[in-house]
Amino acid sequence: MKKIFCLMVATALLGACNATKEDLGLDRKVPDASKVSEQKRLILPPNYDLRPVVPMTQPALSAETGREIDEEIKNLANE
Repeated sequence: MKKIFCLMVATALLGACNATKEDLGLDRKVPDASKVSEQKRLILPPNYDLRPVVPMTQPALSAETGREIDEEIKNLANE
C-alpha cells in the first residue's frame, strides 16, 4: 500500500513539471503562427528528361582556308 501511495505521489509531482510533460508527450506544442512560413513547391522544368546540348567541335582549318583568310586580312589592311 505504501509503495502504491509513493508511486502516485511521485507521478503527481512529476506530472506537474512542464519539462516532464513535454518529454513524455503529454503536452502539445502549438507552433506560433507568426513564425510559420509557407515554402514554395519544387517545380521541375517541363522538359526535364532532355539531355544538355553537347557543343560541336569546330573542324580544323585546312592550309588553303588559312591562306584565304590571310589574303582577306591583307586586302582589308590595304584598303
